[in-house]
Amino acid sequence: MHILDGEHVGDGPERSGVGRPGAERWGELLDAIDVEELARDFEHRVRRLDWYRDEVLTVSELRGSATASFRSVLRSMDPRVDRAGAKEELLEIAAHVGVSRARLGTPVEMLLHAIRIDFTVLWNHVVSIATRDDAVLLVARTEQIWGAVEEYAARTHHAYIAERARMTQEADAVRRARIATLFGAAGRSPEALAEVAAALGVRCDDDFQVAVADDEHVDELRAAIVQGELRGATVFTHAMGEATVAFWRRDGREGAAASEIVRRVRGVACAFAEHVAGLADVAPAARTCRELLDVVVAGEGAISMADAWARLARVRLSASGQRLDADVAQALAVCTDAERDRLVEAVCGYLRSGSVHAAAAAAFCHRNTLMNRLRRFRELTGIDVSVPQQAARLVVAWS
Repeated sequence: MHILDGEHVGDGPERSGVGRPGAERWGELLDAIDVEELARDFEHRVRRLDWYRDEVLTVSELRGSATASFRSVLRSMDPRVDRAGAKEELLEIAAHVGVSRARLGTPVEMLLHAIRIDFTVLWNHVVSIATRDDAVLLVARTEQIWGAVEEYAARTHHAYIAERARMTQEADAVRRARIATLFGAAGRSPEALAEVAAALGVRCDDDFQVAVADDEHVDELRAAIVQGELRGATVFTHAMGEATVAFWRRDGREGAAASEIVRRVRGVACAFAEHVAGLADVAPAARTCRELLDVVVAGEGAISMADAWARLARVRLSASGQRLDADVAQALAVCTDAERDRLVEAVCGYLRSGSVHAAAAAAFCHRNTLMNRLRRFRELTGIDVSVPQQAARLVVAWS
């Protein structure tokens, strides 16, 4: 479409009305625009974009919103209408489009791209009905057209962002409520588990991993979580007293986002359950990890029940005020310090490995020497560390 020598290209020759006030001629051009034609042109162009090509929006929905949008943009540029009323209408349409596209899940870049097609469509149609004598007027009004489209785009974008934030808050509130249910008294019922799984986007029979940190180390845990989330992992959190629980679906594949979380969590002073079979066992695993926090040692990284069960048992049993190894300490009191240290070293080495050979190697002595020390320990204390039931007491007491 072109403007040639004072002629209107399209419907035939027509004088432009040279000498009329610019505002009056501008109003004539706006009146001559076919809003329905604008909407059809817009719909044809926007269907080329990936998201809109899938026809999430029907033709009638897309054209309907386009028609209302173009009409409000044109009114906002019309010098003959009430500016305040026109602006209010523009804001209302922009808010409706922004909210509806947010609810439909339109990618924001697709939304803004589509809106800016408005300028191309609108400019082409204005040019198609203008004459050469309108050239100066069009140059003068270009900024106004662009400004009207930009204001509409900005208002739509603002409404979109606000609605997405509201949707996120609503989803977060639902997730938090469901997670609270999971950790509550009714959390193991099939009905509750199904609701929790649906809200979290997981399956009841998925495998999970759970980490729990106290307030002192929760920032380290969150930093580890963020690294996984940046790689696409979804992590759920829950406050458990003064501790924070984090859990996520287990994924043992090399390079998986969950594997990155695990790698980083191992360096955090926290309690960690690496394999939780099913959503129903997440809360019990978290409660067990919460108990383990009492025996976490700063600097040693994450601990599991397999690592620290003996330490936890010692702490719980010692709460009565009775030392588990009081009689052992008394029996060893007859030894010199050097002998006592050698006997304890031999026993600890054996308890760690269950092998005389490995314990002797760790103590840099002959296996017969180590066996003699174990025999001497049995004679003094009455504990035969080769008997699991007797050895268990020392495993706990010396953990």
